[in-house]
Amino acid sequence: MKLCKIIALFLAGAAAAVAQDANSSLIFRLPLNEASGATAVERVAGLNGTLVNAPGSPWINPGLHFSNAGQGVSTPAEAGNGVTDQLTLAAWVRLEATSGGATKGVIGKGRYPTDQQAYMLGTYLGKPFFKCNWSGVTGGSPTSGLQIAPTGIALNQWVHLAVTSNGTSLKFYTNGTLFYEVAQAITIGTATSSVWVGYDQYSWRGDIRDARIYSRALSAADVAFLAEGRSVFSTAYAGLWIGEATLNEVIQAGTTDYSAAPEFRERLIMHVDEDGVAQLCSEATVMRTRGAGPVHVVVTQPSLIANFDGITPRGGKDVGQRFSSAGFPVPGGLLALKDGGGGWLFANSTLAAGDPVNPFRHKYHPDLASGRELRRSIWTHSNPGDSPSDNVITTVVYEDIAGLHKNTLKARGPVTFTRVSTSGKLNQP
Repeated sequence: MKLCKIIALFLAGAAAAVAQDANSSLIFRLPLNEASGATAVERVAGLNGTLVNAPGSPWINPGLHFSNAGQGVSTPAEAGNGVTDQLTLAAWVRLEATSGGATKGVIGKGRYPTDQQAYMLGTYLGKPFFKCNWSGVTGGSPTSGLQIAPTGIALNQWVHLAVTSNGTSLKFYTNGTLFYEVAQAITIGTATSSVWVGYDQYSWRGDIRDARIYSRALSAADVAFLAEGRSVFSTAYAGLWIGEATLNEVIQAGTTDYSAAPEFRERLIMHVDEDGVAQLCSEATVMRTRGAGPVHVVVTQPSLIANFDGITPRGGKDVGQRFSSAGFPVPGGLLALKDGGGGWLFANSTLAAGDPVNPFRHKYHPDLASGRELRRSIWTHSNPGDSPSDNVITTVVYEDIAGLHKNTLKARGPVTFTRVSTSGKLNQP
């Protein structure tokens, strides 16, 4: 079988898989990427934060710089904590020093000792810690529900810091890698209090950006995406883009150059969020939020469809506008495109031999004695010469598939992306 036919069979035979992603259950997010002013825009809950004890213009790019005692970003008080025993706290941080107090606050809800049903992520002498429920503490450092990681983070370097709780254990991550896990059951009650970043009482010394709170324990893959995701597009490109690709060249066995091959057409679905981070999708449905002032949202998880209203009348009711790409399997449903330099974007994915979306997973396949793990790489050019105003990007896509042949299968061809929605919101209002 010629390589071009093998590639076509792989592309045509795969189905889409859907899993959680790094936007589901996000209940609070402060990107902290403003250029100036005293207000930080909160993307999810609508509780815009106010800079406390921060005169002048402390913003840096990217993030917010904290240098003085008592600095922080505080949102208005809100009833309820949004989490119970399942949560994730995460942020990009750069810690300059531990001076001015050993305890430094990154993000959390409520303050010690006023709000006893509260929680926070911070560092103690440079070591990440999680703290909740400082009930009954009358002085000194809070101790109830406290867990401190055994090793510290590097000073004066950007580090992605995250802690997750699944109800029975806490996991600490740095730069997307799990480095400490400890058994710790938590239950967080309800309190009317503010969300804080930087904390005025436990003053951060350095920078913080993209601070987030989730009402679930993110998976290791989701945490890794937060640590690896990059802004690869201008925010002017935000929205859902449908790419129609024609793979018409391959590198045949024994050759090193691309040559013409029978055409194979496939659909690529790409979403660019409000920060310019691009992801490939297995499927996507454009919906709208409920209530006053509805806005469009791109939904990639079928389980979330019921949370939104449709945008197109059909059969007497409103339904969403759905797009799918059966020929392009994306493990987990979303795949981040990363910056390859020079305007190039790339993504790598692996389909296990037994993965349901792997067309070669059956050991009784006529060409194979057993299933095969498939490793796929895709490269495309952002083509910055294209203007986002015409909602069209014309470029070239390269695809490599390893695992089916002793040689990596290579194909390429032109692709045209057309923007079908300008919503940069993914799976969240």
